Amino acid sequence: MALSLTVRALAVAAALLGGVATGGCGGGDRSDQATGPPKPSGSVSRPPSSIAPSTDPSVNYADPQDVCNRFAATIHRRDTKTDATPIEGYRRAMVLATGTLAATLVYAQHGRDIQWSDLTVHDGYDDVTVEPLTAFDATIPDTPTRISRASIATVTPTGRDGWRGGRYRVAVYCTLVSASAQWRVDGYDTAELPGGV
Repeated sequence: MALSLTVRALAVAAALLGGVATGGCGGGDRSDQATGPPKPSGSVSRPPSSIAPSTDPSVNYADPQDVCNRFAATIHRRDTKTDATPIEGYRRAMVLATGTLAATLVYAQHGRDIQWSDLTVHDGYDDVTVEPLTAFDATIPDTPTRISRASIATVTPTGRDGWRGGRYRVAVYCTLVSASAQWRVDGYDTAELPGGV
């Protein structure tokens, strides 16, 4: 019994030390960053399955590509001066999402994020530019009420102290649905693209 507790204690200590040893200014290693939507938070016993999405008057909801571009930019844009956690962009993206996806985004929780640690050390933010990705294979054929669009987000971690992290590019594949002549993101997937610096 004492041996199994010692082995378990050593395993826990090794896991903790391994987590500490990998911290610091990684510069471009995003292996610990989640891809895709954040997981629902465990702090709420039963989050709603849908919430009423709000709107942003600057968004052209009649243009699905504009909605996807803005969604891609919003989920990747972070700023340590204004954001309490690395997932605030997901919460800001709720205005571009359906009620079902918005409920997932609002109750998201964050895990370990080495990029956020780097940004915090350098009083930083993610400088994001977005362009449409027009050549891609949509998994679902377009219909009058459900379509696929894609965007490329180019992200440059930037410190207010002059530091620059490794630039990276991410494809964001949006599935959008139309309700009341407004396109909203109902689901999405991401994939890192070659061409980072």
